[in-house]
Amino acid sequence: MEKEISIKTKSFQSRIIAFRTVTLILVIGMLAGGISTLVRVEYQVNIFNHLDYPLFLMSMIGIAKILAAIVLILPGIPLLKIGAYVGIFIVSICAFISHVVANDSVGAMMNPLILTAIVLAAHFLNPYIKVVSTARV
Repeated sequence: MEKEISIKTKSFQSRIIAFRTVTLILVIGMLAGGISTLVRVEYQVNIFNHLDYPLFLMSMIGIAKILAAIVLILPGIPLLKIGAYVGIFIVSICAFISHVVANDSVGAMMNPLILTAIVLAAHFLNPYIKVVSTARV
């Protein structure tokens, strides 16, 4: 019995470490991307121009990324965190689709896909968010 509890505790601790690591990577990426988009770093401007996005979107996306990063590091507020995860997921999928439509290289398409994988990992590793199933048995 004690061995089972010990294994469950170690498993939970491993999950917490993985969750915090993935979330830290996600938060750093969102802050860096949000700030560089918000201040309109030349690299970001070139991407927006290449994808034919209007530059006023840079301000909105930059602020949204920064707010999402802040929400993800705050304790509690699980519904707001789910909203941040969903927002980052939508932005990353839309970025991937935009690169596909623009016939960009596989390398350009990989960045949004990696971000998508990171946000999904952070969400599903989050031990504080309970996934509610509507299925009845």
